[in-house]
Amino acid sequence: MAAAAWVAEARVGGEPGLPDPGWAGLGLPRREAVLVLDPCDAARAGQAREALAQASAAA
Repeated sequence: MAAAAWVAEARVGGEPGLPDPGWAGLGLPRREAVLVLDPCDAARAGQAREALAQASAAA
């Protein structure tokens, strides 16, 4: 459970790729589980943004 608590509290993001908007930035309640994988490939950033938009719309 320690790892789950760390993930719930952590805000990891930055270059390369998309910054992590955090739970509030996604419009989700605190402690809601969301995992976005960054391909770490700037050429695929558009695909990552589209995947994030689709996941956010489905949430």
